[in-house]
Amino acid sequence: MTDNHIITEEIILNAESYIPIEIKGEMARSYAESCVSEVQITLENNGEKDVLPPRYQENPQMKSLYGMMTLLDQYLHLLEKDEKGFVTLTESEYDEWGRACVMNQLDRFKSSKNIEVRNKIYDILDDYREFYRMLGVEITALVANKNDPLSRFLDYFRVSITPDMVKDALTQFTGALGEIKEYEENKQESASESVTEGE
Repeated sequence: MTDNHIITEEIILNAESYIPIEIKGEMARSYAESCVSEVQITLENNGEKDVLPPRYQENPQMKSLYGMMTLLDQYLHLLEKDEKGFVTLTESEYDEWGRACVMNQLDRFKSSKNIEVRNKIYDILDDYREFYRMLGVEITALVANKNDPLSRFLDYFRVSITPDMVKDALTQFTGALGEIKEYEENKQESASESVTEGE
């Protein structure tokens, strides 16, 4: 663990203890998209592989990365923006903070003799855990929506049906309508002839 990864009382006192719920919600919704992964599915049919619409599942690795990035940036103010003005956290940077046991460092401040620090750390961790819970809820809802049977069927329809197939189907449908119309006209003519003969 390097000095750059040691949490101090000064860091705690300068940290954010509360992020407005609207901002937490926006971050959770934004990050959730990156925390969902596709699972490709193929089906063997007479020796040929048929690619089905993918299923979706939570990516716990990305969820942990975004959770750590939010803690270090939004709460503790320990990350710097890149040249494009964005804050990122690479896997190697995550591992460095992981080896520094940042969450355990924060938890130890709960027993600090400095009452201001002790109260602040409880507030920080409580609000951060609320954000992390919201992120989990957004991910779960997104996975459920993407895996909805109707949505997957429509995806399969879009993938499987080519423009030529749609054109052929419309041609057959138009032809069938013409046959039905001709049948109805012939039926009406036959009925009229029968009425005339009866008279």
